[in-house]
Amino acid sequence: MNKGNQVRTGLIAGCVVVAMGLSGCAQRRYDPPPSVVHDQVEYPQVVVSPDLAGWLAADRPVVGFGETGDGPLRVTVPVGTLVARGETIRVQYKFTFLDQTGRPLSPDGDWHYVRMPANTKRFFEGNALDQRATDWQLEIRTAR
Repeated sequence: MNKGNQVRTGLIAGCVVVAMGLSGCAQRRYDPPPSVVHDQVEYPQVVVSPDLAGWLAADRPVVGFGETGDGPLRVTVPVGTLVARGETIRVQYKFTFLDQTGRPLSPDGDWHYVRMPANTKRFFEGNALDQRATDWQLEIRTAR
């Protein structure tokens, strides 16, 4: 084989490799599941225990101050399951409300039990008992 044919063969092989890389070898691509929404700089507002990571996803919360706009802080977080069809997850959740300095207000919230079948969405709700609440955090763990 002469040098011209070797260069041409090398170029063709290189183009095939680049084309395969760009096309992903025709493999089907999947979008990653939705994940918990939080700001990486601050401590996250929705915390999911490590054993539930990948099984639950939280959507953007709805935050308000009562129906008239002047009541205590009220939070609703849509949470969906990412489990296979026919499976059910049992979880507990609780809200902690914080004052303007980031300190938890007492009393600490109670744990609420929820069964979540596959491909469902539940709305976890929490209401502050104190007008001083300006921020919140939701913790989700496996039911005990």
